[in-house]
Amino acid sequence: STRPVVQFMARFVAKYAAHRDVFDGIEFYLPQLAHMIIHLEASWDDAILERFALVISQHSLHFALQLNWILQGAIEHYQ
Repeated sequence: STRPVVQFMARFVAKYAAHRDVFDGIEFYLPQLAHMIIHLEASWDDAILERFALVISQHSLHFALQLNWILQGAIEHYQ
């Protein structure tokens, strides 16, 4: 299960929120994260990936805009 990994990453990001290089590394994996948010059908109790993306977005406007563009593109593609 990847849930503990995502929970660890969310705590890590919260701890190192002031360090820009942490977000640069996470932004590299943005397409994969967006793909997982869109396509992963997990039976988790909460939306841990979405929460993780929101935590990152609160600390990085660049990440938030890129994620928004990817998700908007997916919405338009699947209509």
